[in-house]
Amino acid sequence: MSNKNTMLTNDESLVQVMSHEYKLLSQAYSEFQYLFLKNNTEHNDEVKLHLYNSYAKILYHLYEFLKSCVCREVSKTKSEDHEYVKKYIIVELEKIASNLGEGQHKVESFTEFAGDLRIYRNKVYGHVNKERFEKYPLGNFYAKHHVYIVWLVRSTEYWWKTEASELAKHKAVQEFSKLLVFNEHE
Repeated sequence: MSNKNTMLTNDESLVQVMSHEYKLLSQAYSEFQYLFLKNNTEHNDEVKLHLYNSYAKILYHLYEFLKSCVCREVSKTKSEDHEYVKKYIIVELEKIASNLGEGQHKVESFTEFAGDLRIYRNKVYGHVNKERFEKYPLGNFYAKHHVYIVWLVRSTEYWWKTEASELAKHKAVQEFSKLLVFNEHE
């Protein structure tokens, strides 16, 4: 990732924001894992709510990251076509299943997951929806689909994991951070 005063190409700019989106996904995933363990030792309402919210963030950032993959590999237009993104997710899961020797997973399961991922991302985290808790319980999603979340997060980690220090070098991050430091304003 470049921090120079040179102009980035469109692809370099996209890779930069994809790395940031993957970092958001990775942070949400780590937060979920931490809260998952904490929830097993503490029966605390704050922990329960943070656990729920962290899982919702995973769905949100995973879907956004996968859309950005479509944008980079195919086109911006296709990344906005939810049916195309769904097909992309299915193909990715088929590749992962094949590489892992997980032949018992059916394309129908991948198809259901890809559709549910978009819906839950929208209904549970992306938009305010009065049916959020009753019609879209995260527990159901987790029970049916969590294995695919793990597959997708782990399979992209090698290529997209970026150190926080690298992302923090970006001018926008530096300027924002400096703005929030007391007694350093002109």
